[in-house]
Amino acid sequence: MIWYPYAQMKTLDAPIKISHAKGVHLYTEDGQDLIDSVSSWWSVIHGYNHPEINAAISGQLEKFAHIMLGGMTHEPVQKLSDKLAQWLPGDLDYCFFSDSGSVAVEVALKMALQFNTNRGSDRDMILSLEHAYHGDTFKAMEVGDDEDYHFAFGVNSEKKRGVVHIPIEIPALEKAFEEYGERLTCFIVEPLLQGAGGMRMYDVCFLERARQLCDQYDVLLIFDEVATCFGRTGNRFVADLVLPDILVLGKALTGGYIGHAVTVANRRVYKDIHSSRVKLFVSSSVTFSRSSNNGV
Repeated sequence: MIWYPYAQMKTLDAPIKISHAKGVHLYTEDGQDLIDSVSSWWSVIHGYNHPEINAAISGQLEKFAHIMLGGMTHEPVQKLSDKLAQWLPGDLDYCFFSDSGSVAVEVALKMALQFNTNRGSDRDMILSLEHAYHGDTFKAMEVGDDEDYHFAFGVNSEKKRGVVHIPIEIPALEKAFEEYGERLTCFIVEPLLQGAGGMRMYDVCFLERARQLCDQYDVLLIFDEVATCFGRTGNRFVADLVLPDILVLGKALTGGYIGHAVTVANRRVYKDIHSSRVKLFVSSSVTFSRSSNNGV
């Protein structure tokens, strides 16, 4: 029995049965030709059944499908880390790999928390946006503002007292920093485009002001580009326009072929955690992989 996502099973219409796919086309078992206009939730940016990606995956499977990074490493992960370091702006060079965008958001939030903990800070709050969506794992739901998940925390209850949601307005942003700036560990945003929250677009000037305020109040800026990366907003990454401290990538990272994501930290975040004797407290079989063209 398949339990389908984002659906009430007792009222769910019969799912469309797909037999094969090519490019933007999905072919049903009864012979229909459908165009997948949502790219399997914004993941399949190169189309289905892409010959070059198929060949790369087939070649890799002859060697191994997966090797954990717990105490081991391998050439494919190093090549991907190096490639991301070349593509990404600034000193976003330090890659922590995980299995989904939601988990990668969790990693980013834990990085921000440990960054502040290592410095002896007692900051205990996170700033986020109204209508935000950052994934379906529990902390990602908490920093999000999806009404479907409010029941898990109790709207206006103390269960969510560590997260502040603001509208995408510069006066509201400035007021939030004035009131909570000394307590914030991070400010997390879907930059320029809020996807699941209603395809809401906003101006880059909001992010530019956020960067200024994060610098002023020593708050880490996190860009959740799981949905916006690799050209979705007309930019390779929104991080090319405004540089965050931590960047989260997923979905299009693999062209929709596998669930995979990466949380990329800048040098400051990495070095602070690296200098501590405490391991990064992320329950995962992944670890930091440093870009080979940068020293620590």
